[in-house]
Amino acid sequence: MFYLFFLFLNLSRVYALKTEVGELPNSSSALSKYIDALYTKYLLPIGAVIGVGMLIYAGIIYTTSSGNPDKIAEAKDIFVSSIIGLIVLLLAGLILSLINPNY
Repeated sequence: MFYLFFLFLNLSRVYALKTEVGELPNSSSALSKYIDALYTKYLLPIGAVIGVGMLIYAGIIYTTSSGNPDKIAEAKDIFVSSIIGLIVLLLAGLILSLINPNY
């Protein structure tokens, strides 16, 4: 118990330190930079490629359906789902840029 008390005192001193530039960096700003970099560098391009790939796949199914109503309905469902997915992907980027326009 005594050790935990000293640990708490030492941690409070570390967080109270200031550097020459200012206070220590805030962990929430580092998290927002990480999320932004993850989204813009990896998730957005991968999601866009998957969405366009699904549009192409729906077009191939529609083209090769030969008038089969089940295949046409499946192609339309895939097409609508991929369009909705792309819209959600772009809206997520818009919301992130509205929340923090600096990144």
